[in-house]
Amino acid sequence: MLKQKIIHEDSFQIDFQSGLSKPPDGPFQPSIYTTASFLFCSTKLGVDKSYNGLGYYRDAFEHDAYRVEQLFALAFEENMPLLQVSHLSLKVLVDFVSRKGCVAIVLVDNRVLMNLGAINKDPEKSEQVEDATTQSNSSYSGHYVVLCGISYDCNNLNYAKSFSLEDSFDDNDFCMVIKNPGSWKDQEFVTAWRFEEAWRSCGTDEDIIIINRHYS
Repeated sequence: MLKQKIIHEDSFQIDFQSGLSKPPDGPFQPSIYTTASFLFCSTKLGVDKSYNGLGYYRDAFEHDAYRVEQLFALAFEENMPLLQVSHLSLKVLVDFVSRKGCVAIVLVDNRVLMNLGAINKDPEKSEQVEDATTQSNSSYSGHYVVLCGISYDCNNLNYAKSFSLEDSFDDNDFCMVIKNPGSWKDQEFVTAWRFEEAWRSCGTDEDIIIINRHYS
């Protein structure tokens, strides 16, 4: 079970059953409606009012805050699988996406992920950086990517480390494989350091949806 695994690995102690936030007593039964289980994890199951100062959220903060609160209320009412965690370790996440049929949809700060504003020697990356966001004047740019897995391939790892000087110091022997809807490439390779920096940036609440496909 997704929730059981996270609780066990990160030493949480809460009640769980069937991967849900509480024993199922409502109409929502993932095993009936889907061929996959999922779990939404976040540091906050609600709206952080302090984000109204971020340029990315400012113009429509009140409207979006109401919409998000309503969606969370519905999720709780339907007993959807939600888990509030103070810190989901990268190790646990890597363990999940290393498994067959498991991916994660991750909210990241696109400015951190793409190193926006930096000059890169790779023309392809420079072009991608310019097109990656319209929030050029924002201190935060929310963006979802799909974390498809990890790669131990030396070529992929070297490519990820060549992105910037900071990336070159990443001492992990793997890199993250992502699908970026804002990129024309089928997949991207980023260092674990850059991925984690983008994922844990202020504004994301470290939101993540872990999806595990069931095979018959």
